[in-house]
Amino acid sequence: MKKTLLSKRGKILLIGMLIFGSLLIGSASLAGTLTVKDQDGYTTAETIDEQEAIAIASAIPEVATFLENHPNTTIDAYFYDSFWVVEFITMSFDFDDTFYYGFNYAYVEIDATTGEVLYYEVFEQVEPNYTESEILSIAGAIPEIAAWLDEQTDMETFVWFDGYEYWFVDYYASESWAWVVISDKDGSVDYYDIYYPYAGATHTKDEIVAIVEALPEVQAWIAENPDYEMTVTYMSSTYWDESIDLENFTEIFDDSFDVFFGVNESLWYVDFWAWDNDSYWCKWLGVTIDDTTGEVLAIEQTLEPTLTAEEVLAIAEAIPEIQTFLASLTSYETSVWFDPFTGNWYVNFWDNNNWMNSAFVEINDATGEVTYFEILTDS
Repeated sequence: MKKTLLSKRGKILLIGMLIFGSLLIGSASLAGTLTVKDQDGYTTAETIDEQEAIAIASAIPEVATFLENHPNTTIDAYFYDSFWVVEFITMSFDFDDTFYYGFNYAYVEIDATTGEVLYYEVFEQVEPNYTESEILSIAGAIPEIAAWLDEQTDMETFVWFDGYEYWFVDYYASESWAWVVISDKDGSVDYYDIYYPYAGATHTKDEIVAIVEALPEVQAWIAENPDYEMTVTYMSSTYWDESIDLENFTEIFDDSFDVFFGVNESLWYVDFWAWDNDSYWCKWLGVTIDDTTGEVLAIEQTLEPTLTAEEVLAIAEAIPEIQTFLASLTSYETSVWFDPFTGNWYVNFWDNNNWMNSAFVEINDATGEVTYFEILTDS
């Protein structure tokens, strides 16, 4: 059923969040020192200490097996309110065609007073029971998917196993997409759907692309960035707008009132992306087109700086107020960065001894003008 996918994907996401959170809190190996914190960041008195909590968690049969399978496990233990949380994590980053070896994870909650195990889960990545070809056969046997596949002439297919329980099959055609989720335990279809992103549009995707590629601005951009990727998005929405002021209704009502009606707006967004190896940022050009008329409404693109970071820093440091501020500091850090979407440079200064003391400067790249600055002090 469709709701099953959301719950199980949410579960996988939760695992990732827990792992990420545990990495932030602090970790140590079995032979190292463990970080112990409560929710406020300091240790609270408890009957069971962290080493005892580790021992209790490690004695759970499933966790013991986990430790045998993963001898390089990292352990993180922390105290939260009235219970201990013990996490066991291994990470590796080996890839093959269908299987990703990433996180193996065990999570245990232990009552800090009694030592009782309140809850635990173990997630270990496993070798799949099914092959990629078997999964494709299962997906292709779904009547709706089979009918959709028969209609496609140009399509890309991606198959991958999440390492725990589910296979994902993604089909991408020119005018529609389809995806299937299949259980590796028994080959049952857990979820499938077909999506038509351009349904209801007046123009086709190919017509929109032809309009865009004929634009001189786009042709010039492509000539400068031949190694690019293009995305095409269609969006249809309705918003409320004021239409007519019916003054003749004042004879019935004490005052006139405005009538609002729904306006349907259907737009195409065509985006071009190219990675710039020299500046280490992504160049972008975007075109917005009205679906009903085919009119080009907007052409936008990232800007390239004319000033250098050194020139921008010199402009910022020449501001008298900034000079006075920097002279009051014994040491400070500086960052300079350019926003290719606004065409502005941003300079930050931080006091190394007190982060509450800082200064911020905004400089327009085209003119070199200081458009804004502020100084914050801990006083």
